Amino acid sequence: MKHLLRESSLPELRIFDEVAASLSSYAKVETLDYIEHKEMRYPIRSLVMGNPDPEAPCLCLIGGVHGIERIGSHVILSFLRSLAGYIRWSDTYKEIYQKIRLAVIPVINPIGMALKKRGNGNRVDLMRNAPVESDEVKWYQLFAGQSFSSRLHWYRGNEIQKEVQILLDFVRKNCFKSRFSISIDFHSGFGFRDRIWFPYAYTRKPPPNLAEIYRLRKLLREVYPYHVYKFEPQTNQYLIQGDLWDYLYKDHNENFNTGTYLPFTLELGSWQWLRKNPMKLFSSIGIYNPVKIHRYHRVLRRHQLLINFMIEASINYKNWMEDVAVIENDFHNKALKKWYGT
Repeated sequence: MKHLLRESSLPELRIFDEVAASLSSYAKVETLDYIEHKEMRYPIRSLVMGNPDPEAPCLCLIGGVHGIERIGSHVILSFLRSLAGYIRWSDTYKEIYQKIRLAVIPVINPIGMALKKRGNGNRVDLMRNAPVESDEVKWYQLFAGQSFSSRLHWYRGNEIQKEVQILLDFVRKNCFKSRFSISIDFHSGFGFRDRIWFPYAYTRKPPPNLAEIYRLRKLLREVYPYHVYKFEPQTNQYLIQGDLWDYLYKDHNENFNTGTYLPFTLELGSWQWLRKNPMKLFSSIGIYNPVKIHRYHRVLRRHQLLINFMIEASINYKNWMEDVAVIENDFHNKALKKWYGT
């Protein structure tokens, strides 16, 4: 029998358990499964709270797909901690979560996080593990997902990993029957700006919900005109294959005729941290996470506004989606011009 490590050996899981305990009167906390590697065994935990109606709007937050990118999980945990502080005394917050369902997995790759590695215990890059192939990716572009060797970065693996299957099942359960749902996957390690990426990652072709995505971007600028995000398709930066959110997005659109599902990736611009402290380039943690405490706190504060905006947009989707229906062609054409140059 494999040795069971204490869950407290992973700080993020210990923090989640503490926050989840304070939300226990309002949320359902589950251990979805366990991930084992050598003598290590960690749970994948989830929290679901709010409206249980499968058709209710849903916001899904996912962190830790790449184990070394811990800051994404910390942003989610910081949001949950703020939520726990509010909901004990705020009737407004209690009313909000009667209208929407919040579904969270703060650490989907606990072995990678424990080992301070990008991939999981099998060295598989979970973000490139889905069965989505790209005709636009060249064989030599290893960063786009490679099948040559698990000893190289960006290894796709030969089969869907357990962590990925848990994530797929969780999103399908909580988002796919909803009339409107958004998922945000938190990452770091690229760029000098924080970016909100939307599908597709495997092709430069625009997604079906381009008008809705453009309208959501416009709403964000209207509400927070000085926000820090660059809102764009991922392929404006680079292509990958095996993207989890491409796979889920295609699955929803092809097999579930149950409303609108918009998956986003929040890519925290970690190069700005390196620019201020270039020596962190030689630290595996420093490349992907803010090390200075004031920068760490700034990152945790910064993205609360985005999560709250997505909650409001999800609850009130009918109000702004009606605008899209009226002038869809206009939004679609503007988005094509801005993001795809056509």
